[in-house]
Amino acid sequence: MFFSPIVLIVGALCLSGLIALEIVALIRVAKERRGKEKFEKEIEEIGGQAKEIEEELDKELPSSEEARRRAEEHRRRFEELRGRLKQLKAGRVTYVYEIGMPDAAKNIYFATLRRTNYREDTPLLDLIKSPLWEYQNVAEIWAKDPDEAQRQVNLIFSADHGIAPGTAKLERDVVGPRKPGEAT
Repeated sequence: MFFSPIVLIVGALCLSGLIALEIVALIRVAKERRGKEKFEKEIEEIGGQAKEIEEELDKELPSSEEARRRAEEHRRRFEELRGRLKQLKAGRVTYVYEIGMPDAAKNIYFATLRRTNYREDTPLLDLIKSPLWEYQNVAEIWAKDPDEAQRQVNLIFSADHGIAPGTAKLERDVVGPRKPGEAT
């Protein structure tokens, strides 16, 4: 069977586009993995510091004024570290809801999502009551313009159902401009 040159060129272009999308996905996964390793190392270090302070607290008996003052200082540092650890754990996790299909003619927009008052008969009740709302939730929208992005996110998430989307913003407006070759 003989294929015309146009069919072969179109097929080659489609295949190269698919390969490029796969490469972009692999780069994104690699960046996320590096960020996760750094984050886990920082959590481990803070956890180790907190454990050391807690052990010191258990050893000290505040019998004298100096010992009581040191114990108070250790307890304060311990609580600060515990708070920082909790903040790191909560702040680093982001749940992303992807809307739309990737397309070279479209841009990526982001909209923050938050829980609102809801009725018990809402179709999204299980999602709204889940513990994932202790963390940041965002929608990543592929659209040609901000109005289209806002329409898409409003179509899926609604304050009437208990989830209110924020204003859709371009990725560069949320993350900030990058220099060529700079990692995301």
